[in-house]
Amino acid sequence: ITYRFADEPEPRDTDKNPTTPKRKFYSGKLLLKFKSDGYTDVIVTDGNIRKDISKGDNNDNLIFQKVWGWDREKSNTDNLEYLLFSADVIVPRPTSNSENIATDIVGNIAERFYFQARVEKDETKNDAITLRDGSVTVKRSIQAPSIGGNAVGGWWGLFRGANQILAEFRLVGEFRCRGVKLD
Repeated sequence: ITYRFADEPEPRDTDKNPTTPKRKFYSGKLLLKFKSDGYTDVIVTDGNIRKDISKGDNNDNLIFQKVWGWDREKSNTDNLEYLLFSADVIVPRPTSNSENIATDIVGNIAERFYFQARVEKDETKNDAITLRDGSVTVKRSIQAPSIGGNAVGGWWGLFRGANQILAEFRLVGEFRCRGVKLD
């Protein structure tokens, strides 16, 4: 896959806060193998060898710590097939505003990003699939509406104090994927 995504979603008008860190964009390539059993392997080549950040070197590269299994689903909305997978990605510090993060020993942030792409079959190539219109999202808690810092609105009182019960997936970028033959 060839990817380009940010560490955070685009802020909404209500999210704009002068103390919020500026979004940082990352891009690169990752070679993945979607296995028939639903697991996903990262194929290591000279170009994508994981760098050792445990020594505290301050680099600006993402590190795909783990790519989780994949699933193929048919959408009820448009009747098309989609391939879904997620990855735990180490994002260089300091960035994310997410409550759903973990840090490594030098404070870098590991966060789960979600990948989704439309599946197209190529009947001329033995039903090989191509992934199109790939999007990358991240899960964020829905914030209660507020006036002057005080939560307002009828049904929000029910969920007050329960982080991440109500969440949404917010767009952070895109990716492209083409099949390659492995020797």
